[in-house]
Amino acid sequence: MELRSMSRRLPLYMHDKQRFVNSQDVSTMKKQNGQSKIRVKEEDNSSPMIIKDVCIFPKCKCFVYSVTGFLVILLCVVWISLVFPYPMHASCIIKWKFEDPCKYVMQKFRSQILNWSYMNCGPRSSKCLYTLKEPKPNESTIIKATHFALNMKTMETIKIDFEEINKTCVATGESVSNEWFRIFDNGINYCNLHNLVTEIGFDKSSKFLELTTNVVCTQYNMAVCN
Repeated sequence: MELRSMSRRLPLYMHDKQRFVNSQDVSTMKKQNGQSKIRVKEEDNSSPMIIKDVCIFPKCKCFVYSVTGFLVILLCVVWISLVFPYPMHASCIIKWKFEDPCKYVMQKFRSQILNWSYMNCGPRSSKCLYTLKEPKPNESTIIKATHFALNMKTMETIKIDFEEINKTCVATGESVSNEWFRIFDNGINYCNLHNLVTEIGFDKSSKFLELTTNVVCTQYNMAVCN
């Protein structure tokens, strides 16, 4: 006796539909909040494959390099500032103490700056080419001036701040080279201030005091004021 299978066969159109579903590829693309694109691809019975960029931001490598370079430069600047004996920019700061009242001292400084405003001051002399600046209304205790070198190519800005303490005049003089790239000045900024004091004659007083160091005054130890 011939036995026939009692199982029911699926219609032909059902086989075709299932074959069509199994053979098609499924691909999806997603992009959320600036994140990198993720592609999921499935073929037949193979496991899903995910392709993802390693870097979230397209310029993250440049960002890392920039931060690293900035830190290296910062460390170099700190190291140089600890080792370099002078200010990072050519300048000088001097502290003075005078026995005379500040009004009298300021008058002497102004007169001396005006006396040295002429052009011809002889060879190798810096006792000329000073220019007195007009003070602002709130700068009654400040003297501002400029000084040009003999070659008329370099200029220094001078500022002297006066303060009366216990009937004694205390002043802070500052001279700064205007060239941003200038590091050494051969003591010019120191001489710009020191020459004014010596020409007036304040240094001859027994109570006169002048204080400065190489840390705040470029090449103070090498300055030769003419």
